[in-house]
Order: sequence, then structure tokens, then C-alpha cells
Amino acid sequence: MIRILFATVLVCHLGASVAHACSCVMPQLEGAIASADAIFEGQVVTFEDGRVQMRITQAWKGIDTETLEFSAGPAICQYPFEVGGFYLVYAERSDSGLATHLCSRTRSIMDAEEDLRVLGAGITPVDPNGEHPDEGVGGAESDDEGTPHTGTASQAGCASCSATGAPTSVLPWVLLALIWRPRSRQA
Repeated sequence: MIRILFATVLVCHLGASVAHACSCVMPQLEGAIASADAIFEGQVVTFEDGRVQMRITQAWKGIDTETLEFSAGPAICQYPFEVGGFYLVYAERSDSGLATHLCSRTRSIMDAEEDLRVLGAGITPVDPNGEHPDEGVGGAESDDEGTPHTGTASQAGCASCSATGAPTSVLPWVLLALIWRPRSRQA
């Protein structure tokens, strides 16, 4: 009985996602593509006071810049971006600029395989002046010989090609399997 209670608490605690008071229905892929004013992939450089600054790695619709600042949505439905994370963003244009929210189809790049397959190849925005931001991810640097480069190999190219890491949602199930394993009994 104690093992069952412990396993239940463990799965609920480790497997639970952040609760949000926002209630919505996730849009279907085709509808989200048609209704979005901008669709892009990038890495979050800063996330503060509901504003996101992102380094854009691919764009499909509505933007052509290397960096972009936009709203993560109203407080109750704000998308939970993490600095350094890669995301596929579906944004809408408003009087205050681009905005996304928890009820859009915005998602971690690790969860966007179907979207990326349907969207196909995007464009990689490039500053025509060849300038790079002094701050943020992938800014221009040079090696000892003075040859310019833009960050490490894991930062180059599209985020969906360089994103790594295992899904954390597997951990509770592995722990549960270890706890629940049958034990031999001696007579």
C-alpha cells in the first residue's frame, strides 16, 4: 500500500506540468498556419516582463529579421519561454507588435516535428549589412587569426537541427518502473 501511495505521489509530482488558469483549445496545424501573421523558429535570448527577445534561425511567414522582440501574451495566458530554449512561434500582429500566447500553436522545437515537416524549409534571415548583435547568442566573434565566425557548431544553422536533449517526461515512468519491479519471494 505504501509503495502504491509513494508511486502515485512521485508520478504526480514529477510528471505534472505547470498549471495555467488559461483555458483554450489548441488549434489544428493547418488552421494555425493560415491564421498566424508570423511563423518563425528561434532561440530565446531574453525573457522579461512578458517580452521575449529571440534570435531567429528560420522564418516561414511575416518576418525577415535576425532578431525579434515580441510579447509572450497576457499574464494569464503567457507562454512559458525559457532563456536559451529553441521554439517554433506562431504569432499574431496587434497594435503593439507581434504577440503569441499559451493558446497559440507555439511550442518547443523538440515538440514541433509535425509542424516542421508540414511547413517545409523556411528562410534563414540574414542581415544584408553583415552586422551581428554585440550581445545575445551567436554574435560575431573572431579566432586568433582574425577569421570571423558566429558561435559554436551547436549554435549554427537551424535550431531544429542542433537542438539536443532527452524529453524529461520519461523520468517519472522510469522511476515508477524501478519502484514497481517484481521482487522474488522466498517461501
